[in-house]
Amino acid sequence: MTAKGYKASPMRTGYEQVIANRTDDLFAATAKGKGKVSVITSRAITITYDDGSSQSVQLGRRFCTVAAMTIPHELKTALNVGDEVNEGDVIAYNSLYFELDPLNPKSAIFKFGCLLNVALMESPDTLEDSCAISERAAELMGTETTEVRNIVVSFKDTIHGLVQPGSTVEIEDILCTIEDPVTAQSQLFDETSIDTLRLIAANNPKAKVKGVIEKVEIFYNGDIDDLSPTLQELAQESDRNRKRLARDLKVTYTTGRVDGAMKIEGNPLQPDNAVIRIHITSNRHFAVGDKAVFGNQLKTICGRVMVGENRTVSGDPVDAIFGYLSVSDRIVRSPEVMGTTNKLMQVITKRAIEAYRKGT
Repeated sequence: MTAKGYKASPMRTGYEQVIANRTDDLFAATAKGKGKVSVITSRAITITYDDGSSQSVQLGRRFCTVAAMTIPHELKTALNVGDEVNEGDVIAYNSLYFELDPLNPKSAIFKFGCLLNVALMESPDTLEDSCAISERAAELMGTETTEVRNIVVSFKDTIHGLVQPGSTVEIEDILCTIEDPVTAQSQLFDETSIDTLRLIAANNPKAKVKGVIEKVEIFYNGDIDDLSPTLQELAQESDRNRKRLARDLKVTYTTGRVDGAMKIEGNPLQPDNAVIRIHITSNRHFAVGDKAVFGNQLKTICGRVMVGENRTVSGDPVDAIFGYLSVSDRIVRSPEVMGTTNKLMQVITKRAIEAYRKGT
């Protein structure tokens, strides 16, 4: 899982520069040869190589489902139209997991984790390899997750007040109002009758989570012409978005029309039914009971979030408490090397900047 405070470690092994070349384009994409950036849109970047071939990579927000959890990803590029690339150059990278190397902007380095000041000491907080973290650390180790709300409707239903991407919702907020064909035919009843029928028949699915609406799309099992006017408008807009993305990626365009093979929460989507899929992204703080890893191998579970100020004698904030016995029992020395080296690199960097500004 990525976290808000992830950054590249000051202590490097060299392999953090290699990872971007060994993943798929969900995390990083590299150039396959010598070429030039020909097209960049908000949805994709295209590289045209000297041999006439091309490569397109999706940019922007992407969603991946793993272990019944949907994780948002953010793909970026630092290139501009006309820039030249060589084999191995990073053309797009997942900014949640990688950052550009300041010493080599054509390479992306892996964000190792959160850089925290850890006190290695024995206390009730460190029993059974547990730990305690500060409020600052809890915020830095917070992450984003996406809740996908599937709203199944009939082709004849009418949709009102559907939430739009970018809007913020609370747990009890209504995502849309669904009316069946009877209540939708408002011309058959007077105003009082319409309000009464709506109270009885209206279906108002709620967000059930606090967050930001990231994406709204629709899939339908049947002919788009059979959809009600409001659903047809939604389907056409959703299909246009798919067409734009397919055009930018230079892949075959497919509409949102599906068959019974598509399952919604384990149930097949029936003919003449559609599903409105809404992605809601929320921020989650690191909390008691959450798992983490110190260094490269020291697994732990948070037992307490420390409140107030916790500092060392020299005034540095204490971000976490972990047992030194927990380190020794695993027979590893790397935490000591990483801790001292990273701290030394921070001190050297500050003094080097000070010396540069003073001109010494």
